[in-house]
Amino acid sequence: MIVLDDRLKAVASFVRRGSLAVDVGCDHAYLAIWLVKNNIARHVIASDANEGPLHRAKKNVAAEGASDRITLLRANGLQGIAEYDPDDIIIAGLGGDQITAILEEAPFARAPGKRVVLQPMTHPERVRRALVRMRYVIRDETLTSDKGRIYQVICAEGESRLPCKGYNPITPGEFLIGRRIIEKRGELFDRYLAEQTNIVATRFTAKKNAGVDCEDDRLLLHELISIQRRAPSKTQMA
Repeated sequence: MIVLDDRLKAVASFVRRGSLAVDVGCDHAYLAIWLVKNNIARHVIASDANEGPLHRAKKNVAAEGASDRITLLRANGLQGIAEYDPDDIIIAGLGGDQITAILEEAPFARAPGKRVVLQPMTHPERVRRALVRMRYVIRDETLTSDKGRIYQVICAEGESRLPCKGYNPITPGEFLIGRRIIEKRGELFDRYLAEQTNIVATRFTAKKNAGVDCEDDRLLLHELISIQRRAPSKTQMA
């Protein structure tokens, strides 16, 4: 029986029950197997750009008796996936720039109702900026940890309409940390915010000492410190 680590559990938590899902960069296909064996996804397209991971995935899928509900596919990003018309698209364990490039090359994934579940290893702020640019709506976000390192998981859905009147633009701090993550302030939040604040502070100081323009980092640092000092609401504490 496949057991997921906390990182993949967090990813799986955003996959809709009964969906046709795609796991881009499936590696050993553990996530795909878990989703169908637990009756979350009705079928999973497990894709990878390399033959080695697909060979391992094929063995695991067969061993778990899931060959009838998992389709293995060699594909680069989301190339060739549109014809399957997936509901949920999972891209986990890749860098933020790579995730952004995959989404930019797949217009079908932006259709209303399509869901993307993203777990960037780097630059979550670039992923969010790309999602906003491509008119996705960020539905939810969470923090997860793996081997002592904290990562973000972002759940967004395609939305063709422009933001409604009264929509609050995302701030630089929210692009970096995540508006939903800030609102929820879960158990990993304080540690993660402190880590990101230290990174920005170090970068700001280095730029300032070098005489390089550091105004964006100064404003971001000010916002992160403000978030750090903000007391959680009664709802968050309940």
